[in-house]
Amino acid sequence: MIFEAKFARAERPDAIASNTAAKFVPYFFLLITVLASSLSLTSRLREGFIPADDPVLAHAAERVLQGQRPHVDFHDVYTGALPYLNAAAFKLFGITLLAPRIMLLVCFVPTVAEVWFIASKMVRPATASLVTLLAVVWSVPLYPSPIGSWYNLYFAIAATAALFAYIERGKLGWIFVAGISAGLSILFKIAGLYLLAAGVLFLLFDEQSSDAVGEERRPLIVPILSSAALLVFCGLLVLLIRSHPGAAEYYNFVLPGTALSAFLIRREWRSPHSQGRLLGIARRLVPFLGGTCLVVALFLFPYLAAGQLGLFLHDMSKAASVRILSTYRQSLNPIVAVVSLSIFELIAVDLWLRTRNARVIALLVCSFACAWIGYLCVRLTTFAGWTWLSAAASIPLLTLTAISFLQRRKLSPKRSSQVMLLICVTAMCSLVQFPYYNAMYFSYVAPLVALGMTALITIDGRSEVSIMLPVAVLFIVFPFLVLMPNQIYNKGMTMQPDHLKAFVLPRAYGILGPAQNVDLYERVCAEIAAHGGAGPIYAGPDSAGLYFLTGRENPTPILWEFLAGEDARPDRVLADIRRAAVTVAVIRHSDHNDSGPMPPELLNAIRQQFPYSKNIESFEVRWK
Repeated sequence: MIFEAKFARAERPDAIASNTAAKFVPYFFLLITVLASSLSLTSRLREGFIPADDPVLAHAAERVLQGQRPHVDFHDVYTGALPYLNAAAFKLFGITLLAPRIMLLVCFVPTVAEVWFIASKMVRPATASLVTLLAVVWSVPLYPSPIGSWYNLYFAIAATAALFAYIERGKLGWIFVAGISAGLSILFKIAGLYLLAAGVLFLLFDEQSSDAVGEERRPLIVPILSSAALLVFCGLLVLLIRSHPGAAEYYNFVLPGTALSAFLIRREWRSPHSQGRLLGIARRLVPFLGGTCLVVALFLFPYLAAGQLGLFLHDMSKAASVRILSTYRQSLNPIVAVVSLSIFELIAVDLWLRTRNARVIALLVCSFACAWIGYLCVRLTTFAGWTWLSAAASIPLLTLTAISFLQRRKLSPKRSSQVMLLICVTAMCSLVQFPYYNAMYFSYVAPLVALGMTALITIDGRSEVSIMLPVAVLFIVFPFLVLMPNQIYNKGMTMQPDHLKAFVLPRAYGILGPAQNVDLYERVCAEIAAHGGAGPIYAGPDSAGLYFLTGRENPTPILWEFLAGEDARPDRVLADIRRAAVTVAVIRHSDHNDSGPMPPELLNAIRQQFPYSKNIESFEVRWK
């Protein structure tokens, strides 16, 4: 009888088919999400032209193709890995501005899958797709330029996915993978150090959460060392903003990291003080830091072998410090955090509601309110700005709220680790917005905010439909209604979009930019072609993109004069011009030059050497 019962159960085809279909449901949602996300980026891949971005990055990549090395043969704006990736894009897709954007798309696809993987560990597959789409529309499709900050975001998500896998399976190899991601992030832009800090903070939390029952509490070496390290970290945050101290900087960039450190110190002194805990910390930090160091060492080895490591480190560190000191725009005033309170109030209501009827009523009210807000965003510029601020100003509040929940609620170890990881990564990676803050910079961390909010909303692990669902839909629609049409990457929240026009220049063909900008650069490039033949040209200040757009050699190691140090001295620039037999020089007169106006000594010398000229708006083209 037992055998017959087992045989009967095994033969039920409907049950087998149902189980098989259920296994493929998550993969179906993942596939649809990846396809929809990729389509959203592909449709906007040519959108946006800022002279300081694409053409300058392309010029650096072309120099790498010619055998030059960042920070040795030219002063790169980033750490150095990005020109190599963009150079590979040129080899694969042709030497145009579109090629690095295609590479950005290629790297975007696995990132979308990683976001979905992270979300799926907290919510159901369909909801994970919704969260992923929310993360996507607030990120790369807004401005698909292959800048270093997007790759910082890619690697932050990759590291977070690896640590989520570690939380699930407990395998230290995933910590090593996360360390590799942090190392790659650093190599693309020095802001990757923030991801490294986030990983260390999380791993300290993870060690504190490990089972240490029965340990003696006498030796105090672990809490003393951990507390001292965390206090030093808080000091470094203050040191980071020392050149531009203010309430906005302390609130947005010091408060989140300090709050996380205080939370960890408090837990540290409540944890068992066994010397064996040093081994637990080492078991986590060694693979993480080891993965980071391995990647960085492999990248730096060619510099070391050529005896150029010191030159690389000096130039790279100088570029990072000069950027912090020379470029600044104040972050969001702490007062605007009031606009974000409504989101956290809704989260509190969502967690408080228990009965089904109450949740249905609240869901209907919230849906109506979100639809009305969406309508007002389209009609009223001020309302659209408030809606954007409610998201952009939320990171410090998100950090403090999550810490409060972790302290006061009894959560499972797995859920606590997920929440802490996402909050650490979000809070630390938000530092990418310092020192130069504008509306677009929030998008470099927005997907992490979406994941952090998801962790907060689902912190109780309940499966009921959340009243935050219409809020998520509103914020998915908002970029399509407001941010994309109004070119947030270039115009901020002014709601005054430019008329876009496509380039016809071969190297920028099809890229869409403000019509005035496109016309200006095409006229300047045409004037250069009329007088310069095929030889090198000189363009400055802050005009390195012209070298790529015209396909001409840059006789100097300069991409940005304010990052070039001694190489930007007039005598050195003039020597480079003479050595390369330059026949055309372009002078940019603009109040927007980060490097300021051209030094009078250099300006007068160029005008003497190149007596013929034509002014094209802010550019002065001169030739012999």
